[in-house]
Amino acid sequence: MRLALIFVVASLVGCASYPVQTDTSTIPVVREADQAQRRAQRRAERRRTRPQRLAAAAVALEALNVSLSAAVAIKEAKHGPSENPGPVAPPLSGPLPLFLVGDDYGETFLGCLSCDPYEATSIFNAEGEHGSRNSAVSIRNRYSRFGSSFSNTSACNARASRPPLIVDAQGNVHGRFTVNARAPEATVDGVTLRLAHMLCTRPRM
Repeated sequence: MRLALIFVVASLVGCASYPVQTDTSTIPVVREADQAQRRAQRRAERRRTRPQRLAAAAVALEALNVSLSAAVAIKEAKHGPSENPGPVAPPLSGPLPLFLVGDDYGETFLGCLSCDPYEATSIFNAEGEHGSRNSAVSIRNRYSRFGSSFSNTSACNARASRPPLIVDAQGNVHGRFTVNARAPEATVDGVTLRLAHMLCTRPRM
């Protein structure tokens, strides 16, 4: 009986000396799977809401055109027609769309401002080169020189002095697209500023 008791105590001591090892090798795999699932859910949500976002962009563009036309009318009413009337708002489907180009001495093409949001060159087309959050030639890329908060040629830098230019197909400049209302030649009507702020306010993804 005494020997049996000693054996039991020795067994317990032996178990205490060798703690059970927990297998943690699967934890990173589980975390990666969770992250992949969340990314897939975000992509699905963006696809689901894309029509609404594009519709909102189209409304904003139409308001931008109306606002620019009103600005020209007010200017001409005060000062009369001029050889360089400033911002001219073409119809969305008209022959004179408005584009963005970088003021980087290379005139980098940054996309179409007033085109249909579904067009490949539209800055509102998230699937296109100029509306992607990952493209170097998109103002929606927070890490690009045209979309960061620090670059002097960025539309999203509140202190930039050389933000992207708004031009037509003939190369005429119609102002600058920027959140910096004090930048030289900045287009500072309310609609354009709101549109710039909307594009520069990016959700964390």
